[in-house]
Amino acid sequence: MPISQLMNPTPNYFGTNQPLPASVVLQSGALSCLYENGKLRYIKVGDTEIIRTIYIAIRDNSWTTIPYKITKESIDVQQDMFSVTCTALYTMGSVKYKSTLIITGKNNTIRFTFKGVALSKFSRNRIGVCLLHPIHECMAKPCVVTDAEGNNKTLQFPAQISPTELFKNVAQMQWQPAENCTATLQFEGDPFETEDQRNWADNSYKTYNTPPDSSLPVEVNIGDTVTHTLTLKVDVTGKPAIGINDTHLVVNGNKVKLPRIGYNKTADKKLNTQQTALLKQLPFDTYRIEIRFDTDWRKLLKQAAAEATGLKTCLSIAVFFTDLDLQLQELISVFEKSYINLVEDILILDEGRKTTSAETMNRAYPLLKWIFPGIKIGAGTDGYFTEWNRQPLTGMAMDFVSYSLNPQVHANDTRTLIENLQAQPYTIIKANAINPGVPVYVSPVTLRSRRVLKLKHDARQSSLFTAAWTLLSIKYLANAASLTYFDTTGKDGLMDKETPYPVYDYLKKLKAFKPVHICELWSNNPLNVDALVVENKAGNKLHFIINFSEQPVEITLDGFEDKLILPATSITIK
Repeated sequence: MPISQLMNPTPNYFGTNQPLPASVVLQSGALSCLYENGKLRYIKVGDTEIIRTIYIAIRDNSWTTIPYKITKESIDVQQDMFSVTCTALYTMGSVKYKSTLIITGKNNTIRFTFKGVALSKFSRNRIGVCLLHPIHECMAKPCVVTDAEGNNKTLQFPAQISPTELFKNVAQMQWQPAENCTATLQFEGDPFETEDQRNWADNSYKTYNTPPDSSLPVEVNIGDTVTHTLTLKVDVTGKPAIGINDTHLVVNGNKVKLPRIGYNKTADKKLNTQQTALLKQLPFDTYRIEIRFDTDWRKLLKQAAAEATGLKTCLSIAVFFTDLDLQLQELISVFEKSYINLVEDILILDEGRKTTSAETMNRAYPLLKWIFPGIKIGAGTDGYFTEWNRQPLTGMAMDFVSYSLNPQVHANDTRTLIENLQAQPYTIIKANAINPGVPVYVSPVTLRSRRVLKLKHDARQSSLFTAAWTLLSIKYLANAASLTYFDTTGKDGLMDKETPYPVYDYLKKLKAFKPVHICELWSNNPLNVDALVVENKAGNKLHFIINFSEQPVEITLDGFEDKLILPATSITIK
């Protein structure tokens, strides 16, 4: 099939100026899937999702995912069978790599072969095939894992987020996504293993090559090759279950208190009069800053305090200690003189460590609580939830636990960002299991990684898509006590100079309603249509309904007698 016959993407997806890639539906017997830009997505039998995604990952020695472009592509679709071949070129910095994919489907089987060759010398942490397993269809189900020596072991996809690898030395996996369906995966090439990607707020388990506990990074020379083959086969009895095509949203009686919502002070930027006036129209609960003692932190604190006073909010402070005794006394002295009434909470962190250490918390917490009993003192990480999951503090006093979040640790395409929204509540569930009764702060929440400085600013930040994503993130993080979203200004913020982005406009609409609760809502098709529903003190509800689809959608929504028509790629307020 020529490229021109693929499903045409819209020229402007959700105001991003970045259309979704062209895609085509493929069929292999009872298996259906979506081919898109060198990936297979949503491999299903009827309504049952078997595999979320099969793709190629080239990751350098800092775990940066190398972007790629398809240079050649051929698609042949016949009744109940297909074949795809494509060539991709991966380039960033010193990395230059070429891959060839051969993907075939026939008789309920899909075979995915990757052949890669290095065109430059570089250091890498991973090269090869990765496969994502959907959480909903796999969670808590047994899986028979066959290792490279032919030994079988029955293991399980975990319900709560696992801090360690799930399966190791995998040559084959077999499980039942549904009662009438058995899936078998075979791997050829390097050793494979499986991890729980909810650690990084991804909505999947992942099977991949090059275990991270191996000797990394690996030096790659020009001409080095890698070959991986993955074969998926499903056995189906009876007719696959296919549900009703109608999209419906169900609001049940459960509701939770709206978390505090705050924003991050943009580094090295002072708010001007117009920016302050705009932000005052967006009432927020906390203004987050980071104190690092190798900087002019007293100047930063003075500036942030003045801005917080003008905004009529309070300060949320993450403090990175290197010399605890000395710096703690400096901090206490400055706070006592000028800022004691402005500070809402302090996150205690150790500079250079992934999480707060027990020694630091045991020394800092009692002293700070004795001097500042009204300030909340917390522990956690400035990194991803996985750091806290692997090195938590338990059995000691803390007023909250904190970790950061972004939706594109492993992939940055728009479909992935939508998919990963549903993973966010799992981090709160596990945080509550680690530290029962301790409030959870997710701070900061950003669209792109704060860690990978070589990545450009995400152009979607200034689009309607980020507004939709943020509203749904608030829904999925509803059980947190406090949320911090984005910088106040700049390319990672709520506005550029004095021009608000759509995310500002919709947060303003949300705040103007004066919500006190988030109502639990279920969607039968959340990758296309989802919603945030909030309730105010009078019991009135406000619905922010997001249609991610490129087509108008008719939906049924609890509380509305008539069906609603949602425009394509839109946010509808009811």
